[in-house]
Amino acid sequence: MAKKITWKGIWGLLKSTFAGFIDDKVIKLSGALAYFTVFSIGPMLIVIIFFADIFYGRAAIEGTVFSQIKDLVGNSAAVQNIPAASPIRLNVSAVAIRFAPIRFYFTLHSILRQFYFSV
Repeated sequence: MAKKITWKGIWGLLKSTFAGFIDDKVIKLSGALAYFTVFSIGPMLIVIIFFADIFYGRAAIEGTVFSQIKDLVGNSAAVQNIPAASPIRLNVSAVAIRFAPIRFYFTLHSILRQFYFSV
């Protein structure tokens, strides 16, 4: 026989749902994941363009990426204006390329590990 749905049962379900939501730190972890995702997209895109350049050519890949960004944010925001690279900018880029995706991976790993062991 099916259980009867009551207001008390609905309230208990909502209460336990929100308690679990708070206990799992969902807001904190989703914010951290979004933050590291945003800052790892740029360096990962540079690495992807580098490897895709081997097979398709740099101009084709950059044109495709530019058209996708233009469709997303508009033509004026996606203008390709690349200033001359200085050694300092290249060193900062090299550090970002190495560490942003690594930090993203470890953040994602810790989030998944926490949820796996909390179940």
